[in-house]
Amino acid sequence: MIRYLILAAAVGSGGVAVWMTTATEPEPVIVSPAPTPAETVDVLVAAGDIAPGTGLSEGNLRWSPWPANAVASNFVRRSERPEAIASLSGALTRGPLTTNDPIIESQLTTRASGLMSALLPPGKRAVAVRISAESTAGGFVLPNDRVDVVHTVTPPAENGGMPQPRSAVILQNISVMAIDQSQNTIDAKEPQTSVLGQTATLALDLAEVEIVTAAQASGTLTLALRSAADHSITPQPRSEPRREEQRTTVTVHRKGERDVVEVAPHGSGAMMGRTR
Repeated sequence: MIRYLILAAAVGSGGVAVWMTTATEPEPVIVSPAPTPAETVDVLVAAGDIAPGTGLSEGNLRWSPWPANAVASNFVRRSERPEAIASLSGALTRGPLTTNDPIIESQLTTRASGLMSALLPPGKRAVAVRISAESTAGGFVLPNDRVDVVHTVTPPAENGGMPQPRSAVILQNISVMAIDQSQNTIDAKEPQTSVLGQTATLALDLAEVEIVTAAQASGTLTLALRSAADHSITPQPRSEPRREEQRTTVTVHRKGERDVVEVAPHGSGAMMGRTR
């Protein structure tokens, strides 16, 4: 009887040992395959922040890997133009570039065209207007700011009274290209507090050029500084001019035709216009 008990105990101990060995056996580890690296293409980028009108050089250009499925058709690719860094050196940037921005040739121009013409957007003309500290927000209008242009005239006094100056906003949301010879953007390391000059260069279309030229000939111009976040255009109220108010006109001859640029009465809030 004792033998049977010993045998049963031995068999039971063996079964427990087998169970414990099976229960503690680690689960098999599933090894995932390594992800396939995304295909990249070397494209030309800015090696650092570049201000508008800066001449490119080998020091501010470099090749950078770019996801192949995100490369635009106007990017400069190393596989197609391995000499691009040398060939684009000396070109001027039309606008600001930040570090790792892809270089796009439509944003560049050659030095032969001149700095100001390089910075002008297509369809715009650079026009200089006379200014003073008082007429440019105390000298705080800087290049790349946006302004409204206010025209002020002082008509002759009537019936022996005092002359009454009249002002009207003639253009809105206009880009300032330069104050005198200062054309660069504000440097974060050396911020400008003010730029005092005698002329401000504005970026205008052809119709705006005529308006500003006529206004400058008949009165004074003031630049009203706008918020950097405000690009809205406020509709100007119009009213019928009084008969006694004189209107200033400037005749412009173009291609054998005669245009008359007319200054609307001030105080009515009317914009300046053109008549045939």
